[in-house]
Amino acid sequence: MKSLGTSCSCGNCSSYQVYCEPNCGSTFYACGSSCATGFHVKSLGTSCSCGNCSSYQVYCEADSGSTFYACGSSCPSGYHVKSLGTSCSCGNCSSYQVYCEANEGNSFYVCGSTCPSGYHVQSLGTSCSCGNCSSYQAYCVKN
Repeated sequence: MKSLGTSCSCGNCSSYQVYCEPNCGSTFYACGSSCATGFHVKSLGTSCSCGNCSSYQVYCEADSGSTFYACGSSCPSGYHVKSLGTSCSCGNCSSYQVYCEANEGNSFYVCGSTCPSGYHVQSLGTSCSCGNCSSYQAYCVKN
């Protein structure tokens, strides 16, 4: 949904009218707080065009490339969390933002204590780049 408003042509002047737009290309704006499958939330804010001026609007970006930033605390399938922090562009300045990296190569570090499928934990420690300095970070090696 691109925008949401009221229309007098829909029965009465308080009836909702939705303006839909296809998910074309690798980026788009949508009303709400989440993106369609295959896309991640790049930023989250509010927009008057989504019903009222306090309604959420997301900027969606395709899950592609070797790395990207996304709002939230997890990465989509095929990617792991390389680092975790906060970003004002994700709703408010205490909202989580992850740096996602593709599950590729012979080894890599992940935030957390487990590795993606096809990899195993070789060592486990902590890292300040994973949310706070007591957060786990695993070194993953290909099986």
